[in-house]
Parts: sequence; C-alpha cells; structure tokens
Amino acid sequence: MPLLRYHTGDIVRQLPTGFRLLGREGNLYFRPDGSLVSTDDVDAALPASFACWHYSLVQTGESRWDFHYVADEAAAHREIETRPRADAGRGCA
Repeated sequence: MPLLRYHTGDIVRQLPTGFRLLGREGNLYFRPDGSLVSTDDVDAALPASFACWHYSLVQTGESRWDFHYVADEAAAHREIETRPRADAGRGCA
C-alpha cells in the first residue's frame, strides 16, 4: 500500500487526554480579538435543558451570527437567542 498524504484542513487542540477536533480551516469563527469561537464555547453557552440532534453557528455578517438547530421540539428558551451571543464575546450579534 502506498503512503498517501493529503491535507484535511482539520484543526485540533491537544489536550492531556488526547485531541479535540475544533473544526475545519474554512469553517472556523473568530471573535474580534482574534480568539477562536469553538464548539466547546457554544456548548457551554447553551442552557443545560436544551436538547438537539445537531446545531450549527453560521456567521452571516461581520457582527452577526445565526444559530440553527435540529431538535424534536422547538426551543422554548429565550436564552437560546441571547445566551450564545453573550458568551461568544463582544462583537458577536
């Protein structure tokens, strides 16, 4: 078998227990201060009672972010609209 090398674009963070996948090069989001908005940040910003199958955070403008999710029920949480934005950092709307 030949050894194949290819560029996946995966960005990872090394942790003492292994690696955490942060995303792909083209799909990373940054705060105005240059720090990365990671899936860990978004997960931590969601209310503990919020349950969904899948979500995505989409940057639709320089200071606008849309949160899309797939769940069995519509979120009844007003926090879903405000909390991720507040926790993402200044400059994220």
